[in-house]
Amino acid sequence: MTTELDSKDEEADWMAIILQFLFGALIGGGVIFYESLRYGFGRGGVSHFMIVCAIAGASVLGSIAALFGDDTWGVSFRVIPNMPIRHSRGSRVFFIITMVVAALTPLIYWLLTRKG
Repeated sequence: MTTELDSKDEEADWMAIILQFLFGALIGGGVIFYESLRYGFGRGGVSHFMIVCAIAGASVLGSIAALFGDDTWGVSFRVIPNMPIRHSRGSRVFFIITMVVAALTPLIYWLLTRKG
């Protein structure tokens, strides 16, 4: 017989997961976009590869943040300790697959678009 507490442990906290993902995507995409401005766009070449890399970086860091929560940022609060995000098995698998696919996307894009 399951109680309500047992059934809640299996559910993912989607609000916390989505907020961590969005914050991680903003940071990850922003850092890579900044680097692409510094090295790519600033020299006269608008490269679609840099845009793909920025989107992939946003997805990878967003997925890492969604999986690990506040521990991703390395912040240790003295008064309020970091609380882990509740995940279901499906939410963990989804973000792991998202991270792997996003990390491989620039490589696949480069292989498909290279001329040779």
